[in-house]
Parts: sequence; C-alpha cells; structure tokens
Amino acid sequence: MARYDHLAVFRQPDVWSEDRIEGLRLFIDRVIASGAKYNFLGIGRFKKRKEIHDLTLHDQLRAFFDGKLEPVSSDKGKYFCSELVADCFVATGILDPSAAVMYKSDVTSPGDLGKDPTFGTFFGYISVVEGYLVPSTDDFINASTFDELFN
Repeated sequence: MARYDHLAVFRQPDVWSEDRIEGLRLFIDRVIASGAKYNFLGIGRFKKRKEIHDLTLHDQLRAFFDGKLEPVSSDKGKYFCSELVADCFVATGILDPSAAVMYKSDVTSPGDLGKDPTFGTFFGYISVVEGYLVPSTDDFINASTFDELFN
C-alpha cells in the first residue's frame, strides 16, 4: 500500500474450499520458509517472455498433452506480484496442471489477473489515503462490482 494510492480488490469466493485455503497456507508457508525474493530479473524479461509464450502456446499445450512438457513448479524462490498470485492458484489446485501451461505465472501480469474471471471479479478499491478519489482513468472505475453482479 505504501507504493500506491489505491489498489483494486477482486473476489473469487466460489473456489476457496477449506482444503484449498489450507493448501494456500501451506504454499505461503513454503514461500516464506524458502526466503523467496522479488523476481526483479523475471519482471525485467517479462515482455519478451510473454510474447514468446503467446506465440508458442498451442505448441506448449500439444507438448503437455503428449507428455513432453511438465508445468513449471509453483515453488520457485522468487516471484513478482502477479506471478505469486498465479502460482497460488496453481499450488491450491484452482488451476489444473494443464491450465497452468496456459496461465504460466511468469507471463501473468496484474492486468491479466484483472481481465480474467478465473482470478476473481472486481470488488472495489482500498486506499490508506483519507478521502481518496480513484481517478477516472483507472482500469476498473467503470467495471461492475462483485456485489452488483452477484447480489
């Protein structure tokens, strides 16, 4: 929160069973115990890696289903922000190993998370700035909220 005036919050309540919540706790405990760091190198190479991923996705999926490609482990020791979120969804089984090929965490951006309902539905904003108004240029300012869609 210290880096941003506001954050967009998403909810995905339908997938969080007790087993998955426990799986998330175990995964986060492993991440903390490993001394995981911020993936500066990964974020620096993100754009080129995403381009390659998008161009080769069909081949990657074919290789996976032919048994020639193993998905990358979620236990890596370093993550950038959206990479960690995507790895949480893989580690907890929300994303199946075959889907993890498509939703490869090191090519998942914050914008990707916000555009894909797999990761949740826009809930609203949080800010530590008293009286803060979200700019009209924010990506989600006109998005329907979770409560509007599901209440």
